[in-house]
Amino acid sequence: MLPHSFPITFGSKNEQNVYYALTKFEIQFDYQVPIFGGRLQRGGIVLDFLVRNPFDIAVPVHGDYWHRAYMSSEEQYALGVLIERFQGRVVVLWGHETDTYEEAEDAVRTWIVERPGASKY
Repeated sequence: MLPHSFPITFGSKNEQNVYYALTKFEIQFDYQVPIFGGRLQRGGIVLDFLVRNPFDIAVPVHGDYWHRAYMSSEEQYALGVLIERFQGRVVVLWGHETDTYEEAEDAVRTWIVERPGASKY
């Protein structure tokens, strides 16, 4: 359970859990970052988290409800854009890794804190 609320609106509970975990580890990051125009430009995407630890890492959060066991062609395109844009430094965090705050904390510790620069997608 999260110890306090945040003054922003989250797209999902999974994103909220990851946000809190990144904050707990005092990792610098931006939330909801438009890439190539975001939602305003055809082909643009919105990245859930851009982690700056020590260099940029794209961290999309794929909850199990919206991003089931397979990736749609749009999601595959977005992942390809992120891999190219961030030179492979992409860590996809899935719903089963972020459904609770404790799971999100473990995932952030494993993939961001202990392995800066690692990729997982």
